[in-house]
Amino acid sequence: MMSRRAARFLLLLVVSIVAVWIVVPSKRSWLERQAHQFFTAVRRSEVALFGMASKENGAREENGARAGAAPSFADVAAAANPAVVNVSGIGKATLVPPEGVLPQLREEGRSPNDSMNLFRPPADAPVVRKRVQASGFAIRGDGTIITSRGAVLQADEVIVRFPSDPHRYKAQVVASDAPSDVALLRVSDRSSIQSLAFGEAEKMRVGDWVLAVGNPFGLGQTVTAGIVSARDPAVGRAFDDFLQVNALINPGDAGGPLLNLRGEVVGVNVATLRNLGGSAGIAFALSSDSAKRVVEQLETRGKVVRGWLGVSIQPLTDDLAGALRLSGPLGALVSDVVPTGPAAKAGIQRGDVIVAYRGEEVMSPTELPRRVAATEVDSTVEIRVLRSGKTKTIGATVTEMPQSAQEQEASPQNRSILQL
Repeated sequence: MMSRRAARFLLLLVVSIVAVWIVVPSKRSWLERQAHQFFTAVRRSEVALFGMASKENGAREENGARAGAAPSFADVAAAANPAVVNVSGIGKATLVPPEGVLPQLREEGRSPNDSMNLFRPPADAPVVRKRVQASGFAIRGDGTIITSRGAVLQADEVIVRFPSDPHRYKAQVVASDAPSDVALLRVSDRSSIQSLAFGEAEKMRVGDWVLAVGNPFGLGQTVTAGIVSARDPAVGRAFDDFLQVNALINPGDAGGPLLNLRGEVVGVNVATLRNLGGSAGIAFALSSDSAKRVVEQLETRGKVVRGWLGVSIQPLTDDLAGALRLSGPLGALVSDVVPTGPAAKAGIQRGDVIVAYRGEEVMSPTELPRRVAATEVDSTVEIRVLRSGKTKTIGATVTEMPQSAQEQEASPQNRSILQL
């Protein structure tokens, strides 16, 4: 677009040429040549100007199309690769009897465990060592590594392999936690270890991009992309916060990092829902906020200390709420009480509905176990319950959760009843 000043100048020039044309007839041929050259130059300038504008507009459109396309994750994946490791937990050696020995004993009506028929294998009998593999990632340059507890639970030896490094490094199991499925390892005989930094999972929104990175079975780095599908899903592991994502977490990826697009760890890959047939597109990761708390306690205490009341709770359905004369399915229904637990001593009974804990309303049963677990041990808390249509306030002293309760919560058979 021509500026106002240029337009005025052009108008003044045209008027001057016309005036000279009228006043000085002898100069008309010269003026015709000058005017022709001038307007030719103007037309060329306009073509060049509009051609440049068209190129700029095309570039803007191309950049806009690129901006609207899915981002590339290559830089994030490349930066994270050196810190993501393969973890192998190697169990005790077992001797495999030659083919046909056990069937022969069964045909003869004798038990393989019969002391008279103990199998003494020859020296060249094959030896099988159980091997469980997972992924992990370094959180500090001193060799501190997070991985899945399942990989090291019954291992006599733990081996860590780094990308682009043929060596196998022995790792020490510092401590592990059953409910979160986190184990802490330390590798001391490798000098240079790249680590990943924790981000803030609480800032992740449903719909944000995430990358699930792993090093399964020693095959090298695998990366899958997806979005946060839900926050705080009811995955049965009640004491920590989880993210639900649709990025595929393959077998062997458990223990690997879930990254945001800045390359920060916002979760630790846990599991994929596989009982629906095929890939259900539902995977879970322990939030980085919970992982940081777990790691801190494993390093300082060797275990994770959680508060405990000694009750089991379950969700309130509309039918149950109606039968209990409640206005709606809010709160947590007490389905069982440990006879010697803090809740029983305080007077909480089976059938009570916990509607408030420490002065805050309980909107769903999934939030209550986390609040109880985060309560300082030996502190007295105020619990408001509904019993027979009446409100009752009870004071209870929170104690440390027994290891048996934590193991029970981590059991895959326990998914419908929450323990606190």
